Amino acid sequence: MGRPDEIRLSFNEAAEIYGEARPSYPVALFDELFHLLPTEPEIVEVGPGTGQATTDLLAPPGRVG
Repeated sequence: MGRPDEIRLSFNEAAEIYGEARPSYPVALFDELFHLLPTEPEIVEVGPGTGQATTDLLAPPGRVG
């Protein structure tokens, strides 16, 4: 096992490959999520990775922080 910093930063080396290979989230997931939330929710996304979910969270009138 590598040093803690090497492990923590290892995603940076594979982010582009991960972003290209990972399927997107189903539209129904975000439809259901926003159905359950207030009209204009404030959303905190922790560990956004490549930002794939962030794009979908910004589509409705959400505000990601």
